[in-house]
Amino acid sequence: MFTGQKHKERFLNEIGTLKQSNSYFNRKFLSALYTITSDDFLWEASKNSIKYNYIDFNQINIRGISVNSHQLWQFAKSMILGDEMLLEDIIDKELYSDKNFKIIINAIKIARKGLNLN
Repeated sequence: MFTGQKHKERFLNEIGTLKQSNSYFNRKFLSALYTITSDDFLWEASKNSIKYNYIDFNQINIRGISVNSHQLWQFAKSMILGDEMLLEDIIDKELYSDKNFKIIINAIKIARKGLNLN
């Protein structure tokens, strides 16, 4: 599910930092967090703007972002803010790398079914 050990550690550490007793995480938030923690640039740019069940996208500086990171950024932002992304673009092999496609598919699964953190 995770792209590597670094992704897994970032995600689980952030969940652990935000988790409070009997806390409930919104599935769309978990989906966006999963996406952001998968990418080095996005994580560095976003980590101070992540709060419990909320990501302050207006506070995040993405100047100098790569195309691949921008695709993930747009997806994460759309999960939180409800913006639409074109499925036609996501499934186009010429536009989205296999890695980004897999990250987005896993994030969609999290948004739909949630995530068992135990």
